[in-house]
Amino acid sequence: MIINGPAGTSVSYTINGGSPLNALMNANGADTINSGALIATATYALVDITEGTCTYPSTGNAVVTVKPFPTVDATTDQSVCNGAATTPVIFTGAVSGTLFTWTNDNITTGIPATASDSITSLTLTNGTTDRVFSTVIVIPSVGGCVGISDTFVIASNPTPVLSSALTPSPVCNNTLFSYTPTSTTATTTFAWSRAAIAGISNTASNGSGDPNETLTNTTSDPIVVTYVYTLTANSCTNTQNVTVTVQPTPMLSSTLTPTAICNNTTFNYTPTSATTGTAFNWSRAIVAGISNTIGAGTNDPNEVLTNTTTAPIVVTYVYTLTANSCNNTESVTVTINPTPTVNSVANQTVCNTQSVAAVNFGGTVSGTTYTWTNNNSTIGLASSGTGDIATFAGMNTGNNIDTAIISVLPTANGCDGPTGNFLIIVNPTPHANAISDQQLCNGFATTTVVFGSNVVGSSYNFTNDNSLIGLALFGSTPSIPSFPATNTSISTLVSTVVVTPTANGCTGVADTFTYTVTPTPTVNAVSSQVLCNTDTTTAVNFTGAVAATVYDWSNSNSGIGLVSTGAGDIASFTSVNTSSIFDTATITVTPAIGTCTGSTQSLTIVVKPTPNVDPVTSQVLCNNTVTTGVIFTGLVSGTANNWTNTNTTIGLAASGIGNISAFGATNTTVATITANVMVTPSANGCVGVPQSFSFTVNPTPKLTSSLSGTVCSGAPFNYTPACATTGTTFAWTRAATGGLSNAAGTSSGSAGIINEVLNNITLAPKLVTYHYILSANACANNQNLLVTVNPAPAPPVIATMPTSSLCRDARYQNFGAATNAPDTVQYTWSATGATVFAQGAGHKNAIVNFPNAGIANVILTANATGFVCNTSDTFKVTVSGASAINPEIYYVHDHFICIDNTVDSYQWGFDDASSLDSTIYSGQVDQNFYQPSPDFTNKKYWVMTTKGGCGSKTYYNAPTGVITVGIADEASVNVFPNPTSDNAVVEVSGLNDGTNTVELTDITGKVIATEVLVEGKTVLNVNRLASGIYVVSCFHNGVKVGTTKLVRN
Repeated sequence: MIINGPAGTSVSYTINGGSPLNALMNANGADTINSGALIATATYALVDITEGTCTYPSTGNAVVTVKPFPTVDATTDQSVCNGAATTPVIFTGAVSGTLFTWTNDNITTGIPATASDSITSLTLTNGTTDRVFSTVIVIPSVGGCVGISDTFVIASNPTPVLSSALTPSPVCNNTLFSYTPTSTTATTTFAWSRAAIAGISNTASNGSGDPNETLTNTTSDPIVVTYVYTLTANSCTNTQNVTVTVQPTPMLSSTLTPTAICNNTTFNYTPTSATTGTAFNWSRAIVAGISNTIGAGTNDPNEVLTNTTTAPIVVTYVYTLTANSCNNTESVTVTINPTPTVNSVANQTVCNTQSVAAVNFGGTVSGTTYTWTNNNSTIGLASSGTGDIATFAGMNTGNNIDTAIISVLPTANGCDGPTGNFLIIVNPTPHANAISDQQLCNGFATTTVVFGSNVVGSSYNFTNDNSLIGLALFGSTPSIPSFPATNTSISTLVSTVVVTPTANGCTGVADTFTYTVTPTPTVNAVSSQVLCNTDTTTAVNFTGAVAATVYDWSNSNSGIGLVSTGAGDIASFTSVNTSSIFDTATITVTPAIGTCTGSTQSLTIVVKPTPNVDPVTSQVLCNNTVTTGVIFTGLVSGTANNWTNTNTTIGLAASGIGNISAFGATNTTVATITANVMVTPSANGCVGVPQSFSFTVNPTPKLTSSLSGTVCSGAPFNYTPACATTGTTFAWTRAATGGLSNAAGTSSGSAGIINEVLNNITLAPKLVTYHYILSANACANNQNLLVTVNPAPAPPVIATMPTSSLCRDARYQNFGAATNAPDTVQYTWSATGATVFAQGAGHKNAIVNFPNAGIANVILTANATGFVCNTSDTFKVTVSGASAINPEIYYVHDHFICIDNTVDSYQWGFDDASSLDSTIYSGQVDQNFYQPSPDFTNKKYWVMTTKGGCGSKTYYNAPTGVITVGIADEASVNVFPNPTSDNAVVEVSGLNDGTNTVELTDITGKVIATEVLVEGKTVLNVNRLASGIYVVSCFHNGVKVGTTKLVRN
């Protein structure tokens, strides 16, 4: 508010009765006063006015509406990295309702040029390398008053980026890697890290700026090393990879010490390296002892090296390897071995078996080994060997002088030198020719002996150690003339003569022969013997006066078990007489020593015959048949026959003497039994060889399987006969039986199995007889099998049914018998893999649900009152995994409406409420069906729908109870608590044994849950179901036997 007055006037005033305030008029005669920041209606009262020294009293009050002055609070500057979001800016001030209008002088970062009120969080962009600044000016205004502006800055910082190369030049192994990182963004700092890398021996490291480190590549291949650089500028960071290739040091993978070579041979060496692309250059300096001049080249040297010394010389090839611009030098050394020699060796001459002096080889090259060959190994030296030749016995087994040439090959360091030769001569050993020994009887003349040798010109000397035979003790003659040999003692005299030859100064091998002069031998008298056939004789020992006498004997009758002739004592032997009379042999003994014989002696051996019994034929019989009598016969007159029996159960005594009369054979077991009979003959005190025969008695085969059976008419009767007797075969016959439609029948094969359908055409049981013939071990037996054929009702026929292929959850499928059940016959529907929802009156019709995929069987069974047998028909359905739809039906304004309009087809119809007979409304194939007067009491209206190849049936008013279920199948279903919002216990009574289940469905028939009853109880959980009425159904063996309602509150 402005107060006007004379310049220099002072005005005292109050605002709203507050403390006095002063206003001083300026040179223009005015002063501005402000009551504060808030809008207010203020009363300004003038207290007094002072002008100079004069004071004037108040002249009145003024009521002034004062508008506050808008302000804006200071805003903090922001610094944001490229791509990052700003902090939202909320403008504030002291005056409520202030409008803040702002402008931005740089929109390149993404901030608008101007706007009102707050600045939301914005993602800033900076594609430059420098900081970009946006200056924002905020102006407050309210009620037409504009306040003082505020200015702040938002800086958009660039992303620091390496301007230096990201792939610097490769470095060689073990060289320094230096890299200077640069960036066009000022003040950028650089930090790096390097992980441990396979093939690089350096451990992980980090630092800043230039790594400046030596990298070691331990492989033969280039290795890429990555340095991760973190760039920081203006508090903004960025990460970039710098990769450098560390080239391997090319190294020789071929050996550095190839195999040594011999003097004057070619040295070949093929250098190789594991580093691809390596080039090889070599150089060789002059080496002392090697005549070759300096050399150089690439790859293989391929040069002949000459060693002029007697020692190995090492030659070094310096190889320079180059790969990937990296070089390496390695030395390859090869040894050049000198040529070895052998010193000359003197010849030697020895006699056979005389020692040959050892031969020690020598030469100029140290370490030389000597390999020698011998062209004549018969002298006693091997055909080849290594090293010195040890002393050995010279050998010459021939008749002439034997010479061997020894060739010696010197070898040193794997190199051979020139060979040297020398001789070894071995003279033969003279051998006296072998002279036969002479065996002479006392008084006989000797044969003249002439000496000889294998070596021509040999001389002979002999000696004799026993002159009693009539020969001198020694001699130097070339022969011994014939002379009479003498021996007047009782012992044999032996004279040993040794003949020794000599030739070429070598004493030969003597020959020894003998003169044996035998005295005249004698034999003492021997006793005769009498025995039974097969008895053992007493040994006969011959004796006489002259030691070493041999007793030659002859036998006049070899039939007694003794050979016709023999020498020496007669050992005990088994006497033999195969006839039926006594047999005698005369033994004549002649004493002899060599060819010298004396006077003979004689004895006799008498052998009595062995009684025998002729073989008896064994008998095989059936139980309760009579044997054939057994009469024993033999060759020896007066023979007695004793017999024993091992098995008295056949009807024969355990033992007896003489013939066996016929008897009745018995076998009360199920297996064949055998009695073994042994007959022993005896005569003249001698026992003969027993004979054995047997009585085999086979059992009577009998049926061990049941002899009676029961079967329903029209059902297969299967019977497999059994018998405890192994190998039994079976055959049967069956006559035509009154009351059965079957013709007479017989078995086929040997198993005797019955597998046939017996048809009783009466209402009373009929007895059928099967006559069995059992055969085993050629024994037969007859037995009867009695079978009762009970009558059965005529088989029912399922005539009404859906297709044999349905989809999962297909509901309310109609099944029906071809006819109503006859009088006294009751039909029952059951199912496996499906559930029977309901059965109609008389059970001709049924409704079946197929909730699960798989194979389902719907079964119609016919039971007749008073009959123990039933018959049935089965319809098989294959249920696929695809789901059938089950839409809901509403009845609105005289129309049945299927609420699903997506199905492929519709067909309307109804089932009779009592019989469940199904009727189709012809032509009613739309989504809705007009029926102004429905009969909900007697008709169960439905629609059949198909979608995606799956058909199903949905009721508007589905049958909810079991219709005309038999008393034996009815069950009482109790649910508690009811109503419930959680668990409901289902208790069912009146169920028979079998598969008992409970099914929970909604009022449309949709199956919600299926549970198995355990001891008549189960629990249903309904806490997730919507409130409403549900149906609980009980099924026994797939047939619904009871229902009740469950209320979910």
